[in-house]
Amino acid sequence: MKTDYEYDYSDLRARISEKFGTITKFATAMGCTKGAISQKLTNRIEWSQSDILKASELLDIPADQIASFFIKLKFRNPNSTDGAVL
Repeated sequence: MKTDYEYDYSDLRARISEKFGTITKFATAMGCTKGAISQKLTNRIEWSQSDILKASELLDIPADQIASFFIKLKFRNPNSTDGAVL
């Protein structure tokens, strides 16, 4: 389900690249498709709690840093009429 919020996954993308090299290799480790991961990283579908925990383990993200990788909001420009994100 898509929410009204958009999340910034740039740090998560960097960690995936650092640890796995490609989204495809990370998706394989997660047990899903590259398309599923791509949809999550582009805010088309939400990360489930179990997927967040599994990804955090695979990416060596400490529990106290999970929010900074998975719950970092993109902020919308309040003066924009096209929904541009800051």
